[in-house]
Amino acid sequence: MQAIIRTKGGKEFSTMKVQNIESPKTQSDELKVKMVSSRINPVDMDLMKGFPSLKYKIPQIGGIDGAGVVLEVGKNVNDFSVGDNVIFYRLFSDIGTWAEEITIPANYCAKIPSNIEVKEAGTIALPLLTAYDSLTQLNAKKGEKILIHGVGGGVGFQALQLAKQMGLFVIGTGSQSDKPVLDKAGLDQFIDYKTQDFSQVLKTKQVDYVFDVLGDDILKKSIALQPKKVVSVKFVDTSNYAQSGCKFARNYEMVDENDDG
Repeated sequence: MQAIIRTKGGKEFSTMKVQNIESPKTQSDELKVKMVSSRINPVDMDLMKGFPSLKYKIPQIGGIDGAGVVLEVGKNVNDFSVGDNVIFYRLFSDIGTWAEEITIPANYCAKIPSNIEVKEAGTIALPLLTAYDSLTQLNAKKGEKILIHGVGGGVGFQALQLAKQMGLFVIGTGSQSDKPVLDKAGLDQFIDYKTQDFSQVLKTKQVDYVFDVLGDDILKKSIALQPKKVVSVKFVDTSNYAQSGCKFARNYEMVDENDDG
């Protein structure tokens, strides 16, 4: 079978090659899956360049998420059958979805609802789980307000749909070209990032939460709005924020030091 392999560490695409390798053997707690689709996420590229703390396999296949059809079921797996359409997300320490066939622990997988195409499902796995994990940590209440940056992007758009299901009032920064789709998805207030500065449009403490996918100055301005909590999916240098009255939970959730929540 063919797979995209990491040949060495480095920042260039030339470090990855399409090579022929043997199809992996299915272990007792795994599924063998025929790949249908997989995203190329920013974190995929970072992982393929090389993280010092990770031990890479030889050969190392790229990719962290995707969707496909079950070919084989390990003997200790009870919840899946051959032919099931599945979506999955791997751990950073166990990457490998850019191949014609993969094996993956069954507990990394979920069945795809019949109303969603397998090819489409493979494009939302990482964004959906990122948004879900971030928003559920807020413990938000129905009717509260959340600001979502990059609401028209992969993660931001999933966050919008989840936030609406949670009953939140959603304000989003994005591009004017995305506004029709965002309106259809239920966005309550749109801020055009090209023509408007969200920190000038919104008043201090006007929003209860901020979901940040951009970092840097956007994150700093978001903190200045003094929401109850800010969740950022960007890598954050906490030393730059300690003096601004922030404390940290689980490495990426920021909360006001005066907030008991």
